[in-house]
Amino acid sequence: MNEQGTVTFYWVCSEGSAKDFAAKVGSDSGTVTGMMPFVPEPEEADLYSDAQFDPLVVVGVVLATGLVLRYVRELILDLKGREIAVVDLTGETPQVRIIPVGKASLVLVKAADGSVTKFAPSEIDKIEQSLAGLLGK
Repeated sequence: MNEQGTVTFYWVCSEGSAKDFAAKVGSDSGTVTGMMPFVPEPEEADLYSDAQFDPLVVVGVVLATGLVLRYVRELILDLKGREIAVVDLTGETPQVRIIPVGKASLVLVKAADGSVTKFAPSEIDKIEQSLAGLLGK
C-alpha cells in the first residue's frame, strides 16, 4: 500500500499489451513504476509453457484502490474459456495475473495469510467485495 487510497501492485500481461496497459494506467492518473519479464512460480511453470502464448511481462503500478477494483472487474468479465484469474495478495506487492490453461474459468483470490478463495466469474460482486476488504477500501 502507498499513500491512503492507492495501491502498489503488479499486473501480469502479454508483452504485446503491456504498452496499452501502461497508457491506460497513465490516463487514469496512475503511475507505472517499471516493467520486467514474468517468471511464474515453479508450481505454475507448466501452465505458462505453451509456445503459442506471447511472452508475459510484469507491469509495476501505483493506482487508486477503486481503479484497481475496476481493472480486476474488467479482467474477470473478459475471461475466456478456461482461463483462471489470480489476485495474489500473499507477497510484499499484490499481483494480478491470468493462468491461460485451467479446467474452467475461475477466479482465485489469495489473501495475505495464504488462504485461497475460489469464485466463479459470475460472482463478480462477491469478488469485488472480498478484494475491497482485503485492500482496505
